[in-house]
Amino acid sequence: MHDFFAQVGAAIGAVLRTLIEWVNTFFSSFGDSFKGFAGGLGDELGIGHSLFSIVIAVIGIALIVKGIRRLMAKAFISGLIWLVIGLSLLGFIIQ
Repeated sequence: MHDFFAQVGAAIGAVLRTLIEWVNTFFSSFGDSFKGFAGGLGDELGIGHSLFSIVIAVIGIALIVKGIRRLMAKAFISGLIWLVIGLSLLGFIIQ
């Protein structure tokens, strides 16, 4: 009887170990992919490779898009303000 439960425990342990190794491999490859993406984007834009720099770049681009939309809606002053803020933000992080 003892051998039966030892074998069941070993089988469950092997399944759990395989599952944990698979999840670990998935997340480490996901992290490596993000590092590669951030590195390529940062190199091309001339910004740092940190998550903070990429978030600031996305916010700056969103502000520029908002400024362009305001200009297209013939709200020139607010459109120019949004454009200046977005360009200033991008100018701050570009090296």
